[in-house]
Amino acid sequence: MNRKAVTWLYEQLPKLVAEGVIPAESADALRNFYGPVDQSRKSRRLILSIFAVTGVALVGLGVILILAHNWDQLTRFSRMMIGVGMLLAAQFLAGWVLWRQPDSRAWREGTATFLTLMIGASIALVGQTYHLSDDFGGFLLTWMLLSAPLVYLMRVHMPALLYLVGMILWIDNGDYGMGGKQTIWLLLAVMLPHYRLLLRDRYGNPAVIFSWVWLFILALCFGLVLEDYIRTLEPVMYTLPFTISYFSGLLWFPDAPVNWRNPYAIAGLAGCVILSVVATFHDVWIGMGHILEGMGGAEGTLAAAMLLLTLALGLALHHRRSRRHWLWGSGPILTVIGVLLAAWDRSGIASAILFNSYLLVLSVYIIIRGVKEEKLGMLNGGMLMLALLIVLRFLDIDLSIIARGLVFVVLGLIFLAANLIMVRRKKEVAK
Repeated sequence: MNRKAVTWLYEQLPKLVAEGVIPAESADALRNFYGPVDQSRKSRRLILSIFAVTGVALVGLGVILILAHNWDQLTRFSRMMIGVGMLLAAQFLAGWVLWRQPDSRAWREGTATFLTLMIGASIALVGQTYHLSDDFGGFLLTWMLLSAPLVYLMRVHMPALLYLVGMILWIDNGDYGMGGKQTIWLLLAVMLPHYRLLLRDRYGNPAVIFSWVWLFILALCFGLVLEDYIRTLEPVMYTLPFTISYFSGLLWFPDAPVNWRNPYAIAGLAGCVILSVVATFHDVWIGMGHILEGMGGAEGTLAAAMLLLTLALGLALHHRRSRRHWLWGSGPILTVIGVLLAAWDRSGIASAILFNSYLLVLSVYIIIRGVKEEKLGMLNGGMLMLALLIVLRFLDIDLSIIARGLVFVVLGLIFLAANLIMVRRKKEVAK
């Protein structure tokens, strides 16, 4: 059996075992029979694709710069022919690749990226020549929509990433046209089928990179596009999507070989921790007790829907006999409690104490887990969180420079001692 077929079979085995089609012993027997897949060939293909995309991007940008330098000396007809000619040449090259090199990922990625750049360049050149509408948002939208079919026609990843980058620029531009800013959800849905295909190999580089960019644009859309619906309940509304992202990562990427290959969990966890750290300052909670009074119907509906989704994902994890996620994902519940406390204590001190206590418990829990499981990274992460909490609180207290210096020295010594103990433990276990 060829390597492609073996790779495909290995991707299907976990699903077949999970659905009871074959027992786990049969899956192991198949892996032993066919042996490991040649990863070097896969790495070579990836490197070739990267060089191909980089090369055509440099060529395309170079052509645009050369034309820009001599643009004033050209007639309108010449400019028009150059713009159309570049586009036709790029289309011809893409057609040749589909006909002669359909199985070469490097060729497909390179020519599709080149055609994407030429589409944008041609639109810009023709628009500048005939003084068409000077609308950057409209230019971006037209460019991205004309480039989107290449993702599916040529089965490529780079134009899909360029499409998402274009959508980020379109949102940031602020000129949403007649459709309004809610149109972004339909525009993002254009890439959902491609993303679904990528998730067949969810721990592969294309899927992981696309997931990171996808999460970034979703976070941007949440803050800019839905700002009218989250303004009143802002503290609660920002904790919900990060918690949803964290729970989704635990559900859909449970076997990530390294942490960065689980973008949903890492991004969600980082967001929850950062928001919790911000919530430890009492100034943040001043005036929060009034937010429930100004809440609208649409805002309450959105908050309720996101809260139900968060609970559903949490219960799904709970049924998988996972309990640890509740401690990390309790941000929305604590935020609601913090808002209620802010209504009772207008100074915000009670709410700040709540989140200081939460981070204290969380950091101690991580330290204990790191010691029990003998994971130096986890231990350092917990100690770093605890040290950050202590430092932030000392910034709130009026202490002398000497006292603050002593605190830093003590924290540093604790770090060094803990690491030394863990290293010695590992050496003893190794012996």
